[in-house]
Amino acid sequence: MLLEVPPKLARNVVIDQVEAEKILTRVAGDGLLPEAEVRALLTAYGLPIIETLMADTEEQASRLSADIGYPVVMKLCFPDISRKTDAGGVRLDLRSDSDVRRAFRDIIASAGRYKPNARIEGVTIQPYLANPDFEILLGAKRDPDFGPVILFGLGGIFTEVMIKDGRAVVVDARLLVSTTKVLSPLYLVISPYPGENEYRLVTDSGIHIFVRPVKPKDASLFVNLFKELSPMRIRKLNEYLG
Repeated sequence: MLLEVPPKLARNVVIDQVEAEKILTRVAGDGLLPEAEVRALLTAYGLPIIETLMADTEEQASRLSADIGYPVVMKLCFPDISRKTDAGGVRLDLRSDSDVRRAFRDIIASAGRYKPNARIEGVTIQPYLANPDFEILLGAKRDPDFGPVILFGLGGIFTEVMIKDGRAVVVDARLLVSTTKVLSPLYLVISPYPGENEYRLVTDSGIHIFVRPVKPKDASLFVNLFKELSPMRIRKLNEYLG
């Protein structure tokens, strides 16, 4: 049973499933999705994404940084390099045009030394979020040995989500796509609520009963149930559940 019941979402999440399917169809195949497609896909699923602009020249990086407003963050955008920090591909708190131009040259040169044959797309420019309340690393995968695995931990240089003033925003993300013959939602790491298993029944005595799968909000009901059960009933329940 859950140790803590999650609070209700403060807002309704609007999911554009049609757009999400278009994106995945457009980039059909296995492997890492391009960064632009990742941001578009997360946006389709209602996740707030930090403003991100793409620059492939020093002049463009300079102009876009001025448009966003200083200070800014510059990150490497090479399809063949997923670990930007390892390749020297992240520069933070750039406060002037000269900082941006120097950072662009340094990132491109560093990436070239790290992986000489890497495809070059340029850099991304984002606003610099100073002093966030939390920096979070969040991920999920389906491991061939362990099954569904969820990663949640400290951010720092690995930050993907920042929370400031009670609002979360995705600052970086990577999605690895692989084809499967298993239909959703059975393949999901976290499956949606199985509403198809809800039933309304009427007993022989005319009592109406609503049967549904357990929800997080039922945590307190479980506590009360086991307080009322006798040791004999608990033993019988364990025998029934096997």
